[in-house]
Amino acid sequence: DARPVDLVLFYVPCPSAAVARSLVRSLVLARRIACGNVVAADSMYRWSGTIAEESEWVAVMKTTEPLADLVAASIAEHHPYSVPCIGRIVMTVNAEYGTWVANQCGDV
Repeated sequence: DARPVDLVLFYVPCPSAAVARSLVRSLVLARRIACGNVVAADSMYRWSGTIAEESEWVAVMKTTEPLADLVAASIAEHHPYSVPCIGRIVMTVNAEYGTWVANQCGDV
């Protein structure tokens, strides 16, 4: 009986699709994440006393718990924002998908 497993989902808004793709690509190549998505987003936030409305691209990436700190450190090092959002969400997935993610990350 295959039990669900927990993975870590990263949510990282970026200033452009190119930046988001670069983060995802570098982490996949390094086997730190199994995969990622780049999703267009309309963002609103307060910055320096005014409300900003901008287009952003969100990198959504999946990895294993043992690699999560390395992924976060790599994002922090390469992200162009002075205050990037590096969100982590624990996500329960089916066992087969969890095994695939672990195999892609080299975390078996």
